[in-house]
Amino acid sequence: FLDSYHSAFGVLSYDEPLTAQLWGPTPDNPALITAWWVPELFGLAGFIIGWLYILLDAALQSPAAKREPSPPLILVGISFFTFQYWLSGILYANGVDRGTILNVMSVMAAVGFVGLDLSEAGLWTSLATAVGGPAIEVGLITLLAGYGGYHYNDLGETGFFPLWILPVYFLGGPAVGNLSRGLWKALSSLQDEGVVVDGDSTAMPSDTANETE
Repeated sequence: FLDSYHSAFGVLSYDEPLTAQLWGPTPDNPALITAWWVPELFGLAGFIIGWLYILLDAALQSPAAKREPSPPLILVGISFFTFQYWLSGILYANGVDRGTILNVMSVMAAVGFVGLDLSEAGLWTSLATAVGGPAIEVGLITLLAGYGGYHYNDLGETGFFPLWILPVYFLGGPAVGNLSRGLWKALSSLQDEGVVVDGDSTAMPSDTANETE
């Protein structure tokens, strides 16, 4: 649905969109507008961001408090990122100029990073996301032109998209990164407790002790 916010509010348009009417009496304004390759691309991006967090946490020795975010903090981060994504589309759809949207998105990205992360690993990952994500978009817009691709309706300062998309990418770092940290913590806890998962069975230490008795 994050991608659909931008397509539904006119930020971007797909050459061959997939649409779904999830609510409402008419299909004039479908709740979902995307392309077949978008979910896979978002999944790959999340995978890369998540592993960057895990690897950089280890390399830079992030404090335990940063590497083990609480479930409420994880949910707040995802919700705040979703709100930022939605708000960017709303502001664009209501004719707010791109400079103002850039300022609002930048403030939200900064507030979100300070409140949700504020780690060196997170900073490097978020910066890489803010640069790498738009760079990949340039390639996609160029290579997929005429082949079921997409385009931004405001080509902005870059000739491809407005610059306010960069702080939106940046805030995706803490949102995805903290989720990855939480999942990694849960998996590590299972390993520390001696849970053995081989695809067929799961054995707890207490079960093994009972068997030997």
